[in-house]
Amino acid sequence: MSDLSSFVFESCMLNASSDKQSNLKQFLKVSPCPLNPKSFDTKDLHKPLLNLCDIHYSWIEPLIENLTETDKMLFTGALSKKTQSRLNLSEKKPFSLSKFATDFIQDTIIDSLLEEESNFFPSNFLPRTSIYQLLDLSHEQLLNLIDYLGLHDLAFDIKNVLESAKMKKILSILTKKEHTYFDKLTKKKEPLSFSSLHLEKWNGNETDLRGVLHFRGINRLAKAIYGSHTSLLWHLSHKLDTKRASVLQKHYTPIQNEKARLLLTSQVIELASNKDLI
Repeated sequence: MSDLSSFVFESCMLNASSDKQSNLKQFLKVSPCPLNPKSFDTKDLHKPLLNLCDIHYSWIEPLIENLTETDKMLFTGALSKKTQSRLNLSEKKPFSLSKFATDFIQDTIIDSLLEEESNFFPSNFLPRTSIYQLLDLSHEQLLNLIDYLGLHDLAFDIKNVLESAKMKKILSILTKKEHTYFDKLTKKKEPLSFSSLHLEKWNGNETDLRGVLHFRGINRLAKAIYGSHTSLLWHLSHKLDTKRASVLQKHYTPIQNEKARLLLTSQVIELASNKDLI
């Protein structure tokens, strides 16, 4: 039985008596995302597989780039105003569509996005426990979380900067909230390190350093979610633009040290729960 079949089978058991559930569970392998009555609503079965508002426009752009201008206006009429504004369209306004036409086009987009997915779980079917709370973050919140994760690498390597002027310049790129978080990190030993940032070779370009730290944050996020259901990777990837998503997918690899993996996961969960920062 596939993960998806197991999930549907388990969801159908929720209204059964406890005795029946116990008897039926023998046919299940370990559940891919354990269910309980409080985390599952049968109304979810009637919801679309995806909310296109959660999909970054860069994933939709390739679907319309070869269409005629008229077809583009028809296609994008089924999208949110925010997505429409980010796509490279002519000055013509998208067509106003009926609900039937909107649903048809949205279903076509969803089918295209999920074409190669054989074991896909909609976001609302995944539990909101532990690492899965990342599903509730917006695009902007996810980017913030990645930036804060990158500060863990900076905190580990900052001790190698001997020049006070360079140290001061590095710290000047941080926002006030980032500075507060960074100060907390430097007051305790960062137990998990990756390759050196080589800050001693930094040329002073703020954009370059920001880019490197952001890349490191994506790496930490990828390692932290490894081992969760693969649909979590899919949903987070599609909240990001395609370039960041390719980095996330590339670094979606295991950490051999189980203690280090649990530590990294806890760092991500703690950040995701910190509404003052994210």
